[in-house]
Amino acid sequence: MVNEARKEVKYLCGNFGAGVSNESVLRQLGTGEFLRYSIYASPEGSRIIVDSLYTGTLYRCVIDLDANGKVIEAIAGF
Repeated sequence: MVNEARKEVKYLCGNFGAGVSNESVLRQLGTGEFLRYSIYASPEGSRIIVDSLYTGTLYRCVIDLDANGKVIEAIAGF
């Protein structure tokens, strides 16, 4: 399960290129079997941090969005 959860985080993170909408990100994250995510808002935009119950914070995806709700960048890693 841990490997499947890691692959899910990595695969989905790769879908979130610059310009992808917040709605698309959330819709895709909703398809994950092992994912959990938190959204942190700021005046400049927001950050979504994605990980899994199985991997904890060991492997995660950090998605930064601008004030218009568009992805600036998404980085997967440890």
